[in-house]
Amino acid sequence: MTHPSADFLDLQAALAGEYSLERELGRGGMGVVYLARDVQLDRDVAIKVLPTALAHNAAARVMREVAWALAYAHGRGIVHLDVKPDNILLEAGSGRALITDFGIAHGGGDPGPVTDHGKIMGTANFMSPEQAASGPMDGRSDICSLGVVG
Repeated sequence: MTHPSADFLDLQAALAGEYSLERELGRGGMGVVYLARDVQLDRDVAIKVLPTALAHNAAARVMREVAWALAYAHGRGIVHLDVKPDNILLEAGSGRALITDFGIAHGGGDPGPVTDHGKIMGTANFMSPEQAASGPMDGRSDICSLGVVG
């Protein structure tokens, strides 16, 4: 009987509650592919994990490029308010990171998002503490969210 590797166990811990790793399907120069079960949708999925060194360089560049995009928006008085992985796209070919979905953004002469009193807008797992508490927000709220993404 083969015992799971430390990497397998670390990944399983990181994915707990979302996916249940079952076994390794294959590996190559660009990473390892695992068979997993999507806990919420109750279906099999494949998860590809980049080699650690490549992932750290991939991740650092994406974070830097999204931070630059947010700085550009903040310089124009716009706060995104929903920075999360689903709103970060990688451009085909160049691999450039783009931030999308400014649907609840605030600022730039816009009166802000339409909200019900006491209703918190954004994605709970990625929002800053002041956003979760319906407090005053500025660009620092987006940077906090980007840190959670990282």
